[in-house]
Amino acid sequence: VILSSDCDLAGLTDSKNLSEKKRDMLALAIKEQAVAWCVASASVGEIAQLNILHANMLAMTRKVKGLAIEPQLIRIDG
Repeated sequence: VILSSDCDLAGLTDSKNLSEKKRDMLALAIKEQAVAWCVASASVGEIAQLNILHANMLAMTRKVKGLAIEPQLIRIDG
């Protein structure tokens, strides 16, 4: 997700600390306010071949490359 620097999403915090309802509401707000967003994954085969850490890094690389614009800063939660 790429958000503008002036984006203010009240209640945005670590997703593990949010109720399902609040998480769903924030997901919609994030998609509405996002400058760009992308979803990517690694396959079961890639995880088996690379291990979970490297497959996760592969998926993150795909996410960044899948964005419509290049981000200035990348923050990873996890």
